[in-house]
Parts: sequence; C-alpha cells; structure tokens
Amino acid sequence: LGEFYLRTVFARNSTQFRCILAGSKCELEMYRQVSVEDAEELAERFNAPFFETSAKENTNVTEMFVECLRLFFQTKLWSTVPSIFPLFHKSTCPCEELKQ
Repeated sequence: LGEFYLRTVFARNSTQFRCILAGSKCELEMYRQVSVEDAEELAERFNAPFFETSAKENTNVTEMFVECLRLFFQTKLWSTVPSIFPLFHKSTCPCEELKQ
C-alpha cells in the first residue's frame, strides 16, 4: 500500500513532490518488520533519502529534519512562502546553505 501511494503521488506531482523514507524506533531491532535493505531499495526507487531514526535515543532526528528543509528549499514550493513570514522568506532566509 505504501509503495502504491508513493507511485500515485509521484505520478501527479513528479516535479514538486519530494519525500524522505524514515524507519522509526530503530532501537527496537528485535521488532523490525522491514529490513534495512528493503527500505534502502524502496528509497532508491523513489530517489528519496532514507533514515533509520529513534526519537528515544535521538538517532538521526536532526539529520532527517535538516534533510527535509534542504529538500524543501530546493523545490519550487519554496517560492510560494509569503513574505509576511520574514524569517522564512527566501530573500531573508538564514539557511542559504540548505538550498544547495
């Protein structure tokens, strides 16, 4: 179902839609339902970064969030952020390095 959903979204929004694949609760290895290899393969098919995360252990949480921002700044959607939000407007963004 997840792959079907991603294919549908990409088909409709292929130029603007970006995603990140996240495996959560990576500290609970004994309960793993998807292998790292399968997750990496799916992420590769959709040209998406893959992160194994754990909020409990603070594993890859910041890295994944920064990647979300980086991908957002690379899309055309970034230009639609209204200038009424000066901290997030592209002309005043303190995060220029994330756009690259």
